[in-house]
Amino acid sequence: MSSALPHNKKPRKQYVLGDFVKYATGIFAAHFVAISDMGIYEFAEKQYTDEKQQLQTCHMVLVGHYARKSGGPPVWAQATGDGIRYHKGTGFLVEPLILDIHCGKVYYDPPFSYIGGTIKNSDTPRGMTQERKFQRAVVESAIHFVFLLSGRLNQTLDITNLDLLGHFKIALVNLLQNRKAHEAADRTPTKRSPTRVEETAITKNEARPFKVSETNYRNLTFQIIRRPLPPIIEASLNRRVIDLTRDVPGSSPQAFNERVLLEQQVRDLKAKLEEEKTKTNALEARLVREKARRQRLRDQRGRWTIQRQALKAKVSAKRQRLAQYEATALEHRLQIAAMKEELAREKEELGCEKKARMFWEHKHNSLPRMLLDRSRLSIASGSPNDQESSVALVRTSDAGVRSGPFGSGRSRPL
Repeated sequence: MSSALPHNKKPRKQYVLGDFVKYATGIFAAHFVAISDMGIYEFAEKQYTDEKQQLQTCHMVLVGHYARKSGGPPVWAQATGDGIRYHKGTGFLVEPLILDIHCGKVYYDPPFSYIGGTIKNSDTPRGMTQERKFQRAVVESAIHFVFLLSGRLNQTLDITNLDLLGHFKIALVNLLQNRKAHEAADRTPTKRSPTRVEETAITKNEARPFKVSETNYRNLTFQIIRRPLPPIIEASLNRRVIDLTRDVPGSSPQAFNERVLLEQQVRDLKAKLEEEKTKTNALEARLVREKARRQRLRDQRGRWTIQRQALKAKVSAKRQRLAQYEATALEHRLQIAAMKEELAREKEELGCEKKARMFWEHKHNSLPRMLLDRSRLSIASGSPNDQESSVALVRTSDAGVRSGPFGSGRSRPL
């Protein structure tokens, strides 16, 4: 029920699996082995509706039951990394529990009840007392550890549980201590007679017919697949069948009927065992095929990695060439700009030179007219010397115009 976190509490430290494993040696070694046994926990994939009304699927661990001390819907816990969220329900779709509203109605079952410090649910007080709050903190530290150990969580924060490792130490001690106390309370002394079949262990457990529900049968099948019977137990079962077929002095018809029933049950169990062996062999073959498929996928991933590295090298080389091309293009653009500036300057100089040439042409063309006008004035005044000098001057100027630097000037005839 740690989905809603207090705003005034901030994470002080980030924990990983190594922070918990340090208790695997020393005085807590046996306790750590007991709490690390994943066989005592039941994980399942569940689906729930979050605050945004969207379906979410995740792995959860069964921790207890809801509302009634003697039973009720099962309660599942989910470790999110910053807290623990609780859900209730029997099917694949479960219902989230709200913090501070439903927290007092969750009762832990073994092994989490042992971890919290209680042996029986009758020992748990009603309401969310300080004792139950402390119990919840201890249990949630163990839930964080279980999710880290199983690989379902990589790291966790101490937002709601500020003394996470301290509570985990208490969980280590509580589990082993309370489990031993529970086993001692359930253990009762019995007298066994080697000559009477009715008092053997198999007679006590199997004298009455029993029915196995579908759920329990699946769990039993899963346990048989995970933990096959050792050879010594199979031999013990065979010996019991032989012993039960012997004639026992003073046996009654009721005892004989019980022996027949036990024989039938043993045969049924052996048939189930053979069936489970067949399933186990099929699962082992499937496991081999799955390993081969994963190896092929790993090899393919390796080839893809090599190809990706080669492509990266090609892309890098092309990028380098592109950078060189861009540098060359920039240099060419600069050269073109410089050439354009030089061309503009030359055009400007040519324009200035053209204007100067036109000015001097106009100047040289207007000089003979001025001299002719002056000579005409002299002739009109009647001075012969002046006429001769004027004619000589006109001829000289006409010769100068014809032999000028431009060679384009001409004098008009007198």
